[in-house]
Amino acid sequence: MDLFFVAIMIIFFGGIIALTLYHRFHQMKILTCLMIGGGCLIGGVDSLLKLIYSGEYIASVNYLHVFSLSFRIDALSAFFLIPIFAISMVATIYSFHYMNKPQRSLGTAVSYLFFSLLIVAMALVVTSDNMVTFLLSWEIMSLSSFFLVIYNYQQLENR
Repeated sequence: MDLFFVAIMIIFFGGIIALTLYHRFHQMKILTCLMIGGGCLIGGVDSLLKLIYSGEYIASVNYLHVFSLSFRIDALSAFFLIPIFAISMVATIYSFHYMNKPQRSLGTAVSYLFFSLLIVAMALVVTSDNMVTFLLSWEIMSLSSFFLVIYNYQQLENR
């Protein structure tokens, strides 16, 4: 379970790096794509190993003894994590050449941030073990996909 959370954090920090380095467009794209793609590769390999060597992997965080955020990876969630990480890695590689407008570097950085949030939220939705975790992950996934669609709409409007 630790390698799964490492992959999630690498993907998330890939989006954060994009925002901090948006002034250096080419370095931002290279580092962001490497981090998001590398996190997806680590998560995909970890999910494949958990699918092959089936078992249950559980992690839980309690907050003020009121509610807990619980995550579980079993064979079914590992099965769904593999295409999430694989397709996200391919989309990251494709985005390297697709988002190639240095004059819109801040918009590209924001797009990478919301794309990394979408990947993280999809992985957390699949691994959520209770309703609070599921709803929180689902909301993050919904908002990040909404902002990605808005970004794409604004790009098409400005042509």
